[in-house]
Amino acid sequence: WELMPEGGCPLTIKNSQRRLHQYNCQYSVVPCPNEPTCPTVMRKDLDEHLRVCENAPCPHHNKYKCPFRGTREQLSEHLKSCQFEQFKGILTAFEDRFANRFADLNKRVKQKDEEIADM
Repeated sequence: WELMPEGGCPLTIKNSQRRLHQYNCQYSVVPCPNEPTCPTVMRKDLDEHLRVCENAPCPHHNKYKCPFRGTREQLSEHLKSCQFEQFKGILTAFEDRFANRFADLNKRVKQKDEEIADM
C-alpha cells in the first residue's frame, strides 16, 4: 500500500507495525472498486468518491463475476441484457436452497461428531 506523501497520516508508528497500519490507515491510497482506471483515492475519501464516480460495475460482478464495467448510464442499458439480471430470481432460489441444505448438513455433521465424542 502506498501512503500519500503530503496531507498523509499524522501517526508515527514502528516499522514492524507498518504493514498492518497501512492496511487499515484512512490515509492509505486505495483503488476505486468501480473501475481500475479511476484515480486512486485515500481510504477516508473513498465513500465520497463512490457517490460521485461515473463508473459502475454490474451489481452481479462480485457474486457471479459479470465482466461488465462502464458508466452508470451504460449500466442501465447493460442490465436489460445481462444474463445474471435475467435469471436473478432463479439464481437466488437455488442459492437459498443450497444454503439451507448446507446448513442442514453442517448440523448433521456436528451431531455425528458429538455422537462419536460420546463413544
